[in-house]
Amino acid sequence: MALAYLLSPLLLRFNVLRQFCRQLVSCFLGRHSSPRFRFAVVICAYNVEAFIARCIKSVARQLGGHEWSCYITNDASDDRTAELIAFVINGLDPALRQRFYVFHNETNKGALHNFYHAFVRVNSERMRRSGDACNTIICMLDGDDALLDPYCFDHLCEAYERNACLLTYGSFLEYPSFSDGFTQRLADRIHAAGSYRSGPWHSSHLKTFASRLFEYIPLSYLIDPLTHDFFMYASDLAIMYSLLELVRDKSLHLARPLYLYNRLNPINEDKVDRFSQIRCASLIQALPPLDPLSDTELKKHFKLFICNDMLAVGP
Repeated sequence: MALAYLLSPLLLRFNVLRQFCRQLVSCFLGRHSSPRFRFAVVICAYNVEAFIARCIKSVARQLGGHEWSCYITNDASDDRTAELIAFVINGLDPALRQRFYVFHNETNKGALHNFYHAFVRVNSERMRRSGDACNTIICMLDGDDALLDPYCFDHLCEAYERNACLLTYGSFLEYPSFSDGFTQRLADRIHAAGSYRSGPWHSSHLKTFASRLFEYIPLSYLIDPLTHDFFMYASDLAIMYSLLELVRDKSLHLARPLYLYNRLNPINEDKVDRFSQIRCASLIQALPPLDPLSDTELKKHFKLFICNDMLAVGP
């Protein structure tokens, strides 16, 4: 039985049932899921032995027949995280098992380092599969959290196809209270000015984007000037601010909760070192905004995401 059905309120149970019925109707009418996009779920895990099984299973039970893979980085955990990752994946059906790729760090590197190198792996695989074309959507998932809805990929496909966007953010429920998260739609004036770094933080889970976008983020925007290494805290701000500046109004807020955000973990950043989290966030927010991608770049590298009639007509 799906995680969303077991844990979520009645409304979410209804949404899961409704999507299941839509799938049955599509099958009956001979319609199939669009092959337009594939998904790469990127999981960063550190000392999450109590939560990692739920996290992995929430990905493995995704429905809808989409093409996807999952990249898990164990960031030198000193508990049973590595053992449980292997146990859960080995217990899956062989067809599912081969979709998971697991990497182990010898020393703790932090979330941003792990996300960066996972994104590089995803794009390397994209190049191997489809050359220069980009049809991969990256979904960012923390190892203590979970995908809330077994039809996440269906909802994301629909959002990307209907809205011609390059990035999505929100919404989530907090665990164990199941209260709504703090994400909300960014105002048009923020998109127009590119002033994402100066306002309140709303662009949180579930965070997804066209994989090639990541290649446009300067490495300097991910490096702490004090340590000369990746920021150890506020990794979501470092990634999302830059991506939002690149795509501006080609981003989309999702009102439907697709993510379960775990507030029980005792080593959440804000609980372990709030001072360092604020320091890193302040440095990231002080960076100048990136220029948005040009129509030429969009047409050349993201034509599967952006409808042609939304772009300026070139020569």
